[in-house]
Amino acid sequence: MFKLQPNPTFWAPVSISIPGEAEEGTIEIEFKHKTKKELAAYLRPAPTKAAAKGADKPADPDAVAKKDLADMLSIVADWKGLDAPFTADNMASLIESYHGAAQAIIGAYLAALLERRQKN
Repeated sequence: MFKLQPNPTFWAPVSISIPGEAEEGTIEIEFKHKTKKELAAYLRPAPTKAAAKGADKPADPDAVAKKDLADMLSIVADWKGLDAPFTADNMASLIESYHGAAQAIIGAYLAALLERRQKN
């Protein structure tokens, strides 16, 4: 039966490139569902102090890492298929160690949301 309110979380596979390996690694991630408005806010880039001042300075790597982690923690609830449990520190390690991990996670999240929307 179709439910008016979707489940608050859902699982989807995420493929992440592994340096030096021919095949990607796949993990299962439990994502947090977002409404259309929440998703729009999530995808809207946050203004930076440098942009507000009109500066062309490169972004602070620590600030970028903190934002990437916050972005991941706002959509990921759990995972399976890694050698460590899901924690904020382990998520930080994953996205720091595997350069394409954050992009792969966000891509899989969006694909799962849009696929679900198209099917409903």
